[in-house]
Amino acid sequence: DLNAIQAGLRAYDPTGGEGGFGNFVAQHQQAIAFGASLVAGTAVSILTWGAATPWVAGALDVEATSLGIVGTATVGAISGTAGGAASGFAYSAALGASPLQIAEATGENALFGGFTGGVLGAAGGWVGNLLGGEIAVENQVGLYTTRIRWGLQEINVRPAGIGFWGERIPQTNPEVEAYELQVNANNESYYLPHPRGGYVQFENLIGSTLQDGKLIMSTTSIYHVAELPSFAQQAVLGEATRQMEAAIANGLQVQWLVSDEAAVTQLQTLLQNNAIDIMVTYFPRTLP
Repeated sequence: DLNAIQAGLRAYDPTGGEGGFGNFVAQHQQAIAFGASLVAGTAVSILTWGAATPWVAGALDVEATSLGIVGTATVGAISGTAGGAASGFAYSAALGASPLQIAEATGENALFGGFTGGVLGAAGGWVGNLLGGEIAVENQVGLYTTRIRWGLQEINVRPAGIGFWGERIPQTNPEVEAYELQVNANNESYYLPHPRGGYVQFENLIGSTLQDGKLIMSTTSIYHVAELPSFAQQAVLGEATRQMEAAIANGLQVQWLVSDEAAVTQLQTLLQNNAIDIMVTYFPRTLP
């Protein structure tokens, strides 16, 4: 309520005049206008962080990175200059300044706003390119930047979250090979660190769920656990425990994708009876 604000300012204005209210309006207008310049510069930073276009074009392209930072700083400076100029003009004009004073205030605020917007834009460009580069590399299927040891094998991998996407070990059985590719068509595996050392391999990672495929090819499969002796069940429980330990240590969950409905039921019972929290889901294989 402007009338109430004006009445309050008049009550506290020692001169009893309109000066308090006029200054309040002028400062309020300046705050809005200059705030817009900072918001514009910050918006440039946020947009650049989200897009990170130079990195998408070339993950380690220094020239593209530099162009992204310079371009973002330029746009930030332009938006900051415009907001700063508007701020200086609004404030000085509201105070009834002379044309010369208005011009000086507009110019000074334009310079300051341009500098601030440019700095914000450059910072946003740098952070955007850096984080965008990590995202681009993480999502680039088949691009590997380092190696890890998995068992006796050296695996080419790239960092991805808390683990690594890496080369999938091909299966000699063509049916198993096809089933693994059905689980993850990118022909990669996800390698998750285990708290006691080494890595646990999974076919896929979707969100926070690690997926492991189990193709059942006969009624004597080790995953028909209810029909096998206890030592065979212990082998399955050992595999499940190691996977669950790695997942829990890294804030993830495990899902087994099983091609046989009877095996699904038997595995669910075995894991539940042994307090192993792994989802077991029926995932039929797709015939060619």
